[in-house]
Amino acid sequence: SLATEVLQFAEDSLPELRAAAARALSYMEPGLAVNVLSELARDPVWFVRLRAIVSLGKLGHPTVIPFLLHGLTDSNRMVRLRAGEALGLEIGKHISEDCRTLYVRQKAKRGKIQPNLKTKHGERDIDLCTPLAAMLRDFIGSRTSGLLFCTSTGKQLLQSNTLQDSLHPILKKIEHEKGGFNIFRRFRITQLETAECPKALQHFWSGHAPTHVSERYKKLLKQRDWRLEWAERIGMGFELPARPVAPYAPVIVFPKAG
Repeated sequence: SLATEVLQFAEDSLPELRAAAARALSYMEPGLAVNVLSELARDPVWFVRLRAIVSLGKLGHPTVIPFLLHGLTDSNRMVRLRAGEALGLEIGKHISEDCRTLYVRQKAKRGKIQPNLKTKHGERDIDLCTPLAAMLRDFIGSRTSGLLFCTSTGKQLLQSNTLQDSLHPILKKIEHEKGGFNIFRRFRITQLETAECPKALQHFWSGHAPTHVSERYKKLLKQRDWRLEWAERIGMGFELPARPVAPYAPVIVFPKAG
C-alpha cells in the first residue's frame, strides 16, 4: 500500500527520501503519521527535521504539540538568514506609508547590508494587520530613514547580540525553553495554517517556492487589498498589551567589560 511505501522511505539511508516521506505523512491519518514524524523531527539532517516539523504542524493534532515545542529549539542556518531579512529593513525604502506592508529586498549579515536574499522567492511583500501596523508606526516615530532595527548610533544590530542581550533573557524570565529567531517564524507559519490562509499566500509571505504550478499564475497575490484582508483576518495570534511597558527606542549596545 501507499502508506507502507511511505514508511519505508522514512527509514531510508538517503535524507532526500526521508524528507519526501515526511512531506507525504502530512496527508495521512495522525495516528499513523505522528509517531513517524516525531522520529524524523530528530533526524541528524536539518532539512529532514524541518520538513517533519512542518508536517506535524499541518496535522493539527493535539499529540503533536510536544514535538513542535521541542522543534522551537532547533537551530539551522536557514532560519538565521530569514532573521537577517528583518534586520535589513530600512525606513523610507522597505515600509509602506501606512506601515501595513514590508518590502523584503535585502538582508543584514555580520554588520553589512547584502542585496542578495536566500532565494529568488525571498524577495516579497509581507502584509501586516492593523494593530501590528500601528505598533510599527509608533516604533518608527519621527525617523524618516535608516535601519528599522538599529543601535542608538544607527548601526546594524547583530543577530547574536539580539539573542544574547534580549530574546534569551526574556525567554528565561518567562521560564520558556531557550530558542532562536525560528520561534517567531514557526509560530507564524502555524498561525497561517490554523487560520486556513490560502496556500499560495502562505508561500508568498513566507518566501517559499510555489508547490503547484497554478500558484505562479495567481493574480490575487499582486492585489494588495486582498492580501491586507487576509492579514486582518488572520491577525497576530495573540493580544498586544494595552500600552507598551516603556517608550520604543533604538537598542543601546554596551561594550563588554574585560
